[in-house]
Amino acid sequence: AFHAALTGQDRRERFPNYQRFAEAEHDWNHRLLVRQLFNAVRTGDKSVFTIYCRDLAVRRFHQGFSAEEFCGAVELLNLICMRILRRDPASEGMRQQILDYLTLTLRYGCDQAQETFEELSIRGGTWPGRPASTSSLSTSGTSSAQSGSSPASSC
Repeated sequence: AFHAALTGQDRRERFPNYQRFAEAEHDWNHRLLVRQLFNAVRTGDKSVFTIYCRDLAVRRFHQGFSAEEFCGAVELLNLICMRILRRDPASEGMRQQILDYLTLTLRYGCDQAQETFEELSIRGGTWPGRPASTSSLSTSGTSSAQSGSSPASSC
């Protein structure tokens, strides 16, 4: 569902960089993202997810993504999760908990990603503690036709 939501005909303009990923890569990326989200929700520690989003934002920045595209995908994931949870009778009466644990965790992840994109823009693409050369980041995670793809990216 997430792959189709990012790559559907009406989403190509909003999510242009996600169009480069094959469906299998989207599925892997989604699995990694959701795993980090589950860990944050399960432990109640939002930093698990925000740290992951920071690292992923560095990767996506070097792949040519904008903060808006990155956070738009995270917001889309929240919408999908909310639709699914609304249909689940077990989630009835849990609106506040869902907002606190799911939506706020995703929002904090987006906030961290936006800060990371801004910092990278100011620093000319370099991240503290990381070498200036990030050429390996700029091609990893693109479709296999473009680079040989690495499944270690997400969102």
